[in-house]
Amino acid sequence: MSAANTLPNIILDEAALDYARILKQLGCQEVFECHTYFAECPVECNILLGSAPLAEKFLQAGHRAKWIQSTWAGNAKLIPFLKKVDTILTGVKGVFGPLIAEYVFAYLLPEIRGTKRLSNAQAENRWDSFEPDTLQGKEFVFVGAGSIGAYVANIARAFGMRTVGVSRSGVSLDSFDRMYSADKLEQAMRTADYILLSVPETPASSRIIGRSALAAVKPGATLINVGRGSTLNTSAAIDALAANQLSLVVLDVFDTEPLPADSPLWGKPNLIITPHIAAVSHPQVIAKKFLSNLARYKCGDDLVDVIDPLIGY
Repeated sequence: MSAANTLPNIILDEAALDYARILKQLGCQEVFECHTYFAECPVECNILLGSAPLAEKFLQAGHRAKWIQSTWAGNAKLIPFLKKVDTILTGVKGVFGPLIAEYVFAYLLPEIRGTKRLSNAQAENRWDSFEPDTLQGKEFVFVGAGSIGAYVANIARAFGMRTVGVSRSGVSLDSFDRMYSADKLEQAMRTADYILLSVPETPASSRIIGRSALAAVKPGATLINVGRGSTLNTSAAIDALAANQLSLVVLDVFDTEPLPADSPLWGKPNLIITPHIAAVSHPQVIAKKFLSNLARYKCGDDLVDVIDPLIGY
């Protein structure tokens, strides 16, 4: 592959100007047009650096790019277009693990250490002595053992937790004490104290956590979904909460986003809702990742993090 052509390069992102500034600061010599609206873009371009929703609109309008570097983790809606046009799509693996880890333990630790109980006691000038629980010895099941799951699993190990991974193949990985293939999901869930759902949106992952998987979980487990709304049967999770099969559900992703104001989810007890902020794309981080791939592109080398349209990641 070669970047030598007369087609323009484009940044199509809400933070396009920030990306352009950062790329220049990092020594990028390539010229990029900056756009925040797909209709302003040329019909064809060489490289498109942009958010997945804007890149989707770009392709939907019949525009073409030789290489699209997404600034987002979720790129499922771009996949159908890749099967119709000769475009390479690359993701940003390895970027979001630290942010997801911060998100996950921001909710696990207050529950374990009883911070709300202690805050209430302090507000009432009351000495409330109790024995907090601990993460040590607890089992954390990761449905999705990619870069995000592996990163969070390593943090979990630092807390003395046992880590269990579930992946398509079930091949052993260093970050997990045990691994299961996806067809053994229910077996993996039986001893889970905590479950992190971080699989990408693909046909194979649709409702991967449903009623049968949740029925296999030992009572009192916590479920966190930071992947995609389509990977969880949300109504089944709510029913599991009501039946005390789950003690806490934390959802950052939903079938419909923004979550409608009249959604019944808002008022559910022991359900935490966050507006898809577990891991946001920071231009400084994404730009460095992009420049590494850009150097490969200019030399005609294979790009890293190429998304396979046949499997969706």
